Amino acid sequence: MIELLDTFISLIMKQSVLTGILTLLILPLTYFLRNSYPGILLALWLLIPIRLILPTDFAFSYSFAELFTQTLPVATLESYTPILGPEVELHKFQHFNQTIERPDSFINIMLFAFWLIGFLFFVFRYQMAHRKLARELSSAQSINDAQTLTLITRLKEKVGCKRTVKILVSKSFKVAFTTGTITSYICIPDEIYRTADEKDLSAIISHELIHIKLYDNLLLHLLSILQCVYFFHPSIWLAKNKIIEQRECLTDLSVIKHGILSDRAYAKLLLNYIEVTKNANFQIVAGLSSDFFAMKKRIFGIKRSAVYNRRLYKYLACIIFILTSVLVMPMQSLTGSNLSNHISDIDLQAPIKGSFISSKFGMIQHHSQAHKIKHHGIDFEAPEGTQIQAVASGRIVQISPASFSKAGYVVIQHTPNLFSRYVFVENFLVQVNDFVSAGTPIGSIAIRNNGDHGELHFELIKDYEAIDPLKHLNT
Repeated sequence: MIELLDTFISLIMKQSVLTGILTLLILPLTYFLRNSYPGILLALWLLIPIRLILPTDFAFSYSFAELFTQTLPVATLESYTPILGPEVELHKFQHFNQTIERPDSFINIMLFAFWLIGFLFFVFRYQMAHRKLARELSSAQSINDAQTLTLITRLKEKVGCKRTVKILVSKSFKVAFTTGTITSYICIPDEIYRTADEKDLSAIISHELIHIKLYDNLLLHLLSILQCVYFFHPSIWLAKNKIIEQRECLTDLSVIKHGILSDRAYAKLLLNYIEVTKNANFQIVAGLSSDFFAMKKRIFGIKRSAVYNRRLYKYLACIIFILTSVLVMPMQSLTGSNLSNHISDIDLQAPIKGSFISSKFGMIQHHSQAHKIKHHGIDFEAPEGTQIQAVASGRIVQISPASFSKAGYVVIQHTPNLFSRYVFVENFLVQVNDFVSAGTPIGSIAIRNNGDHGELHFELIKDYEAIDPLKHLNT
């Protein structure tokens, strides 16, 4: 359970760091392009929720992270201090009682508790917003008169929306919005429905029909779920607001494009909309508001609509999105990605078949020490001369025969940052720079200098730190 919790916290933290880096890259770019076509800005802001959904080891060989990594010096095992000689002898002890939890486990438990409380709070808030919306929908009046139905049918054909749509009107609605997945509802405040003329009402309905056509409601639900999971990260809150803002601007341009209203008349409609809904509150589920500054940006976008070559800008937005996705989005280098996949996806074999594990990884009480010491690997107890096999394919990078002060050992490099080390080895069957596959014999077990039995001390070294082999070996 503790291991699963540690893995979850590690994943959340890594996603948070990668998303933060991506946000720092996007912010100056969106500021520079702030007056450009809204589709370009939307494409950039969509990268943040996509980053939070993608695995942390997402990488391409031609990504920016990988190209940057290739310019750095190649890592070697020299930066890892092997445990040899007298220090290896300290690993010999009479009995192993238990593995001590890592020192950071308590911190991870506290972090998980904090995350769980926040997650449940925002899920509860999300559910309460849904219940409030359901109550408002239940009290709303459905508009089924022939004139309105004819208007909806005509507008659906005009904007290309083929989904089932119904109109709901209520005094409790503060802003116009859409909801529903199978059957979509366009919810209009009673005052706007009664006071708007046919052209203005057509523009409002067309605006919501375009949202329904593009399934924007599902996008908002997804963003809300990500907000619940990453409630502590400002990037998802910022990205959601910006995505909603750019979607509104794009929908405004679509209404004008379909000839529902002229750009001047539509901008005037938005100004009137601000006045009518000046007391509206932010609606969590719908994701819409009548914020003055948001309306101001939409009106300025309408003003600039005449200079937009929409076809050209759409292609440009797609190109920017694709280039950013394949070059910048993969924040993990391919080296790190392969390392992670190597451990989790490849079956690492045991170095000795059918042997007894006499000691495990972690803090242990050594029989000759008054305090606990760190055991950096696991020990396999087996008869002297037992064959030792490579746990996975790789290259032999170090071989050291036994001497009076140290045990013999072999080091195999599996990826640039993943090594396996075998201590108390004799009768070496490989040489430095040899390539081996999983199960290849590399030598046999030697008897310990001051012992009366054979033993193999085995370590997995990832990112130049010893990790628990029992979590990854098929033993």
